[in-house]
Amino acid sequence: MRRSIVPSCLLLLALPVIGYGMACNGASGGTSDTGAPDATPALDAEEAGLVDAEPPGDADVPQDAETPTIDASPNPYVIELPPSGQTDMGGFTNAGHIVAYADTRGPPENLKDIYYYDLDLMTEYQVTNRIKSQRNPYVFGDEIMFHDYQFEDPQSGVYQSELYVYETMTATEIRLTNSPTYKGQPKFNQDFILYRSNEGCPTIFDANLSLMNRHTNEVTVVSDCDQDPETHSISDYFAAWTARPFPGHNKDIYVRDLLAGFTFRIESTDFGEQYFPHTDDDHVIWMDYRDGQREIYIYTISSGVEECLTPDVWEQAFPHLRNGIASWCDYRFSQQWGVYAPCDIYVYELATGVGRRVTSESNTWRPRFVDSGWLLYGLRMTAHQYKLYAHDLVGDGILTSDGHVIP
Repeated sequence: MRRSIVPSCLLLLALPVIGYGMACNGASGGTSDTGAPDATPALDAEEAGLVDAEPPGDADVPQDAETPTIDASPNPYVIELPPSGQTDMGGFTNAGHIVAYADTRGPPENLKDIYYYDLDLMTEYQVTNRIKSQRNPYVFGDEIMFHDYQFEDPQSGVYQSELYVYETMTATEIRLTNSPTYKGQPKFNQDFILYRSNEGCPTIFDANLSLMNRHTNEVTVVSDCDQDPETHSISDYFAAWTARPFPGHNKDIYVRDLLAGFTFRIESTDFGEQYFPHTDDDHVIWMDYRDGQREIYIYTISSGVEECLTPDVWEQAFPHLRNGIASWCDYRFSQQWGVYAPCDIYVYELATGVGRRVTSESNTWRPRFVDSGWLLYGLRMTAHQYKLYAHDLVGDGILTSDGHVIP
């Protein structure tokens, strides 16, 4: 059994000095369909695939830039998933052989429904078919969790959304919550659910970050409403998110040891803004603005050592991490900057330091997880519209069959 790890009080820095300019120099200096709490300017929106929200001043290309073109020479190891790229989506993610997404393709009163695609069977299944929106699906094992707006009535001042879980093996849906508040953007593992909630917040448009024990239903607020928590994630042993230590401060990275019930802040993130943290059994990676551009940083929990993984002059953004393999959006190949600039999907193995470019053409790609030999990524077409792709990295010679990145 894994031991609970409490970080060292002294943060050790191991920052490379490779590259030029300000890259990794260690400077010291969500949207709902009805205006419910997802309308707060939370960066969780990009994580969920809703919008490309970013800190002000970073978007060099306008949000309504020309719709990108799709590579005319498709890779035989890349599957184009059913969403057309011409309808609004409400989140997409993957785990194992399951890709889940919220898409707008039913009758108008439905807004968005949840679908999933089974990569083993090469078949799409519809999970929900009802009024209002069901959004932000997250996959763990054979379960898909999402939040449901069918209960809200904005004209009456009711902004209620509830969490549901769908079991793909039995095609069974279970309602998990029932209270007159907003609950959304769930991420979960076998024991816990991490989600945003406005319960106890000053206004319905504020949100805390809550952790629910799946066995006891006990709920713990791990980040308060005034900390403005967002871009949260969960792994088997840790949860991570970005939040303000106090109102007015920049966003920092927080990590919670789920077994110990202990939360700590990564002290080096006191400078600049940090977003999109993801953990595995001993690491946290995130996107960091401390040097004036987006870079990928990693913190090893057991040793307290931090490192910049991308010490070059170009930007890297939107990281994900699972089973020791990181994926991110890398701008070194397009040599451009900004949220809406073209980039490439890149994978990196933490244990070996080996990285590989995955996409052959720079575009407005958005990565998700490397899992069971597959990598999911979306092509941002315009606004909230994405075309989704599942890439067989083993068949394409990028990963070995046992999950190592091939140099």
